Amino acid sequence: MLMEVPPYRRPGYRVVLRKTWWRLREFVLVVTPLLVVGSVLLSAIGYLGWDGSINAALAPLTTLLRLPPATGLTLIFGVMRKEMSLLMLMQSFGTSNIAAVMTPIQIMIFTLFVTFYFPCVATFAIMLKELGWKLTVSASAALLVLALIVSLAARAILMLG
Repeated sequence: MLMEVPPYRRPGYRVVLRKTWWRLREFVLVVTPLLVVGSVLLSAIGYLGWDGSINAALAPLTTLLRLPPATGLTLIFGVMRKEMSLLMLMQSFGTSNIAAVMTPIQIMIFTLFVTFYFPCVATFAIMLKELGWKLTVSASAALLVLALIVSLAARAILMLG
């Protein structure tokens, strides 16, 4: 079987720009405003002194996972978009050098917990639409339990090594 291969050509600048915009559009139009609003909200919460209260309310969870208390507030922002958790963690600690304020084990536990703990708002909305309230709440609770089991198991394994 013979097949003719068309000649390769360099794409035009308009095509490249259009495809680039198509790929970046969601980030620019959705994620950037969320990051800005999240950062402003986190700063406002810190300015008003509410961060201590929120972190204290989430202290049982952060203590169970042996995470610094300041990580409690960032778990709430992770519900908006998972990728925001790390950025909000940096904002909460006031540094981009997370290794300076958390141990490698704590970073791993935080990452595992955020990965599994709760669907982001967009996923939650789709789940509500497709599954209804009962199944969505049940699935979210199951994910929270799964996140705790995975995180605690990982912590136990990492502490052995």
